[in-house]
Amino acid sequence: MRPIVALFLAGFFSPFLAAQTNLPPDPGNAAPVLYGLGRQAGTPTTLYRIDPHNGDVSRVAVIGPATCHGLDTDHAGRLFATCREGPDLSLIAIDPVNGTTTNIGRLGNHVGSIEDISIRFDGSLYGFGLPSPTGLHPALFGTIYEIDRNTGEAVSAVSTNQIAVPGNGIAFDPHGVLYHSNISGTLNVIDPETGLVTPLLPLQFAIPVATDAPLAIVSKDFHPLNEALFGVVQSLGGESYLSTIDVNSGIVSVGTHLEVPLDAIAWSSAPPPQRFDHQLILPIVATGGLTGDLTHFQSNLTFLNLSSSTVTGTLEVFDSQGHERTHDVFCDDFPILPERRPVHIAPFGVEHLTTGPAQGSLLGWGRLAWSQQSGILAGTEVSLVGIPSAVCPGPICTIPSTRIRTTVQVRGVRPRRAFAGAVVISENRLSALTIVNPSPTRPAKVAVALLDENGEPFPLPGTDGIAEPAIVTGVLEPLHSVYLTVWDLFSRCDVRWQACPEVAPPDLLRPGKFRGSVHVRGSIPIALGGVHILLPEGRLVELPVAPLPRHDVTLPQFDVP
Repeated sequence: MRPIVALFLAGFFSPFLAAQTNLPPDPGNAAPVLYGLGRQAGTPTTLYRIDPHNGDVSRVAVIGPATCHGLDTDHAGRLFATCREGPDLSLIAIDPVNGTTTNIGRLGNHVGSIEDISIRFDGSLYGFGLPSPTGLHPALFGTIYEIDRNTGEAVSAVSTNQIAVPGNGIAFDPHGVLYHSNISGTLNVIDPETGLVTPLLPLQFAIPVATDAPLAIVSKDFHPLNEALFGVVQSLGGESYLSTIDVNSGIVSVGTHLEVPLDAIAWSSAPPPQRFDHQLILPIVATGGLTGDLTHFQSNLTFLNLSSSTVTGTLEVFDSQGHERTHDVFCDDFPILPERRPVHIAPFGVEHLTTGPAQGSLLGWGRLAWSQQSGILAGTEVSLVGIPSAVCPGPICTIPSTRIRTTVQVRGVRPRRAFAGAVVISENRLSALTIVNPSPTRPAKVAVALLDENGEPFPLPGTDGIAEPAIVTGVLEPLHSVYLTVWDLFSRCDVRWQACPEVAPPDLLRPGKFRGSVHVRGSIPIALGGVHILLPEGRLVELPVAPLPRHDVTLPQFDVP
């Protein structure tokens, strides 16, 4: 039997899942950590961990002589800061474990200063600061800058009516609302696209100070789990306090006194809830897999914008166990990629992405999510190519057909409660399915039924000799997926999703010729995809699937809560 045939028959790519190593840690398993940047007189800037309960600080590492204002972390746990050393104002990345810094790039000569930064849930980084002075006229009003996290360049700027003096801390909440406070003691909301400032309410400081000097919130960040807004409050006397700000009342708590003056804080992040209204699931994303061979899998993702407006969204990729892999599967040479990759598709434009095998094997799935009402056509071309796996071969359209062993298109689907697809089980063709639970929080109970050409339940012989409908049920954990041939689905138990057929006698033989359909239901919206495997060569062709109204299947046994 040829290697590709054995690969599919053993569970649709499953043999090389065990080879996946060095998976990134699941950020949901770790409690958020509060970090801060600060410096005392005559000392270099230092990264600290902060105990939010008592204000105790512990040093992580010395960052250097630069003065840093602004700190935030992306969803993959990477810290970003804006720091000035001499005339250069740059964006840097900081390893929160050991404090190692990477200079990403200068913001540009048009940026005079940055007071605070914040990263929105879609990965966009914004800063509040001042433009460089022009001629004899110093800058007065603050500006919102969008900063490219891959280059450090401030790519856009909108002016506000807020005087840029110390106290302009900013923070995005989990819904993408940008909060701002000023030295006048007002809590505002700023539109980062237009610079429009909307005053919400006056701040009421409960912090006792020796003088009537104003207090300034120089940096703030939302706790990623309970959404409490934390801020560093500074007095003109140089004292620093860690406080919470109630965005409904404007009350700033007494907080805790900080033994080290801090200029910026940021919580390590937890995976945010999905905030996009529209999404398409790419049921199969595969790369690598045949270790030691000149043959490997490659996926080419294509997104077509069917509307007359630009589509802005994000792309995520997960392995079958729900581990995020967006940052290391594509052929881009970016120094830093968020775990949610921003996607911008021009009106009627097309976006292409290609996986590369150099980062190891992956069998997983993808999610394209966006907010506006726009039609998107999305799909993955999964190919087995005869090119050394240590290189990124480029898009599949650039590879000669003589180097392509097989290739198949798998369409993106919207999550639905029920799907159906026509399947075949014979000596020359086997159908294989992938079932995805795209929910980040809820397990999915899944039921699968096998129907014959007449739409009747396909009978399987029971242990007592009485035929029973071919039905299997299981549970997919959040963000998990399962891949297997249709006959394996109904003939053996699978611990990956706690599934066992209702009837699975040990001597069950594969039918010599079966043509019919599968109907798949979930207790919550799921996604379905699949391929036909042509035997004995192992070539692949598309297995189309479509959403199925819940009432279209009337089997009393075929139901989930």
